[in-house]
Amino acid sequence: MKVLHVGMGKTATTSLQVHVFPRLAAHEAVGAYNPQTLHLGLDAAVNGHGDEARLIPLAAAQECMLISNETLLEWDPVLWEPSADRLLRVFGGEVTILITLRDPASYLRSLFQQMLHHNKVRPPEDFLLPADVYRGVRRFVRPGELDAIDVDAFDMVYMASLYAERFASVVLVPFEEIGTLRFLSAIWTIPDDFRDALARDFVAAPRVNTSYSAAAVRLTLGRERALAALGLRSRSASDRQLRKTLSHMRGTPFTPDRSPLPSWHRLMGLLSRYGPKAAYRLPNGAYLGRHMARNAAFYAALRAAPEGYVRLIDGVTPSGLTPAALAQEAGPACS
Repeated sequence: MKVLHVGMGKTATTSLQVHVFPRLAAHEAVGAYNPQTLHLGLDAAVNGHGDEARLIPLAAAQECMLISNETLLEWDPVLWEPSADRLLRVFGGEVTILITLRDPASYLRSLFQQMLHHNKVRPPEDFLLPADVYRGVRRFVRPGELDAIDVDAFDMVYMASLYAERFASVVLVPFEEIGTLRFLSAIWTIPDDFRDALARDFVAAPRVNTSYSAAAVRLTLGRERALAALGLRSRSASDRQLRKTLSHMRGTPFTPDRSPLPSWHRLMGLLSRYGPKAAYRLPNGAYLGRHMARNAAFYAALRAAPEGYVRLIDGVTPSGLTPAALAQEAGPACS
């Protein structure tokens, strides 16, 4: 069995990659977990470089594997369809797609906070863009990067349908049910006691890649305004990645920045963990796209699933519902 956990990001993906998936491999439920050459090649393809054709025989050679990488889905919903097509070309349709999701408004807030983690500091209205504004800046938005997203393209029903139409099996898991790990049994044949032990350890494990608190967001935005007043800006993670890639392509050693002081990201992480606990909220009236009612209805349908997940086989649930029909059952759709 070949399984691709493609995202969504900000749904405990890093915690699953650290605390759960390696133990599946150790238990031999998974033959290969994130096989290095294939995994790195896919990551390069997401970022717009690398030879996609070279990945096809690598994928065919894997008989039982799990790849978990939240960037495979793509952060920007405009890129969801090209990403699904890329995975179909590389792996074919006979794979299982695992997608972990969260409440749509909470997801967009967390995505903005993740952008700040990458040291790309701008206010929410410069990141969550309506379609007409997004089109005007599209040439500055880089594949695989959290530069800005088109929130009018953010349609979870459409995203689920893209994968359901292309792949034989799609498993959708709402955020609130990830900790139970019941979805593992929808994919792999593993003993219930092993799964339950994994779940207990997963829930008890420290969280990784946690979001900035409200205080950390305020300080980060304030720092950037102060730098801008001096004609300066912070260096983003993309700057480091560009220099690293250039070094690799030129065959020269990459020398990362070194400082005796802790990074801003580390300081804000400590503040978020040990400082004021108030969670960050997007400003009142922040534009979250034209599909939010349908997104909310679809997510409510996932949460209502008695198994803790929804599995689509050949595009439909066991009761014959498509993703669009699931949203319609849960509530009125928003076109």
